[in-house]
Amino acid sequence: MQSIIFIPEKFHRYFYILALVTIATLLMHSNYIVGAATALISANWFLEGKYKNKFEILMSRKSILIFVGIFVVHIIGLFYTSDFDYALKDLKIKLPLFALPIIIGTSPKLSKKETKLILYLFILSIFVKTIIGFILFLEDKITDSSQLAGNYSHIRYSLLINIAIISAIYFSLVKPLKEKNKYIKISLIVITLWLSAFIFILKSLTGIIVFIFILIYFIYKFSRSEKKLLAFIFPSIAFLSILIYGIFSVSKYSKTDKIDFSKLEKFSPQKNKYEHYIERKSRENGHFVAIYICKPELENEWNKRSKIKFNQNDNLNQKISSTLIRYLSSKNLRKDSLGVSKLTNQDVKNIENGLTNYIFENKWSLYNKIYVALWETENYRNGGSPQNHSITQRFEFLRIASYIIKDNFLIGIGTGDLKIEFADAYNKHNSKLTGKNRLRAHNQYVTFFLTFGILGFSLIFFSMFYAPFFEKKYTDFLFLAIFIVLLLSMFNEDTLETQIGATMFALFYSLSVFGIENEIAEIE
Repeated sequence: MQSIIFIPEKFHRYFYILALVTIATLLMHSNYIVGAATALISANWFLEGKYKNKFEILMSRKSILIFVGIFVVHIIGLFYTSDFDYALKDLKIKLPLFALPIIIGTSPKLSKKETKLILYLFILSIFVKTIIGFILFLEDKITDSSQLAGNYSHIRYSLLINIAIISAIYFSLVKPLKEKNKYIKISLIVITLWLSAFIFILKSLTGIIVFIFILIYFIYKFSRSEKKLLAFIFPSIAFLSILIYGIFSVSKYSKTDKIDFSKLEKFSPQKNKYEHYIERKSRENGHFVAIYICKPELENEWNKRSKIKFNQNDNLNQKISSTLIRYLSSKNLRKDSLGVSKLTNQDVKNIENGLTNYIFENKWSLYNKIYVALWETENYRNGGSPQNHSITQRFEFLRIASYIIKDNFLIGIGTGDLKIEFADAYNKHNSKLTGKNRLRAHNQYVTFFLTFGILGFSLIFFSMFYAPFFEKKYTDFLFLAIFIVLLLSMFNEDTLETQIGATMFALFYSLSVFGIENEIAEIE
């Protein structure tokens, strides 16, 4: 059966490629356009006709149907859910997991030229976005590296950058799609180096960890190629450099003042009494925060230096008194009038802007991000609140999720009850998180487990891993590298719980498994 509205077949193909390009290049730019492009590619597939041929492909490539089983599990979850409004919203978000595998899997395989077109434009879109963001960062129009992603998640942005790096390396070094034009090849290498550096400018720990795993994978692949010693050496040096820097950062953070708490001075130079809370172990740059505190002097001296009074909140809506105490500690200053008097005007501005440590003034420093992660973890282990702390909030999300799993181990809570169950569990188990910070698991595997139980989780896991084996993709360079990114992303994010995340997963999984011809991928 030909196109049901008599459109020439080649135009259906052009539209199919255009839609894939649009989805790939605009993933981090427009939810609306990506959603519209997904709907249009589905309409194009339907209008193209050839239903008998497509049905026969589905029957012969059962891997497509099994992967679509992820969506089917969500349908089954409707039978024992109570919040259908949430469930239907969730199904809408996950529609790409149903549509894109079927569309890409039953369409003719992408040619080398089409594959290059889609992935080259994807790489270019990511490259251009990073350059624009970097310029804004240099001009101080963006002050926080996480803002480089615009209005979208900087974690998902970092994942797309990693996929762009993989694609660029694929076309630079891997047969049979290795780029022959030397100028394009040089451009790909330059882009790869730039995007690798930008991962660290973005300072997404998830993105950096994924990048490290990709480096390990590259080292493994390159080590099997006798002809490309330099290609092996570069990722090896990069990996070792990151490892050494990580060890150095942890060692630097761990340094702590050696203090005899029994000999702490009791009075300030102005003869006012100090407060010492020696049971509190919180530190800033190795200096204890909860000792040598004289709040009357702090308040009096601070109110002379700043328009934001001591009992008010800073520009990040934190108590400025707490921000001030931590900041003074970071500079190894006592929390009294003398300590405040030693602050520079820039220090005062930093405190007003919510900086709790003077090192955070350096927006380029990667150590700052590592420091925050280590500080939040230590604070949480010492009984501190995870509120507004991105790392330790995740610990709390998982703690609450574990209770939901325990009570619903076999079949889970159903597709639509995620929000309801989390709200109840937060209250029942006296979580220190409040308000908008009471979020979901932020771990896709855990979310699947508590939503569908051990049975549904097992089916979803099988669905993700079966297709590559059936399609003989388990030795394919491009698929394996992208699959590593997608799998790792789900440890620290509910990757499939947003439209962008679900579309990203469905698109790159489907392209690399169902859309591109199987070919022997070797490092040259």
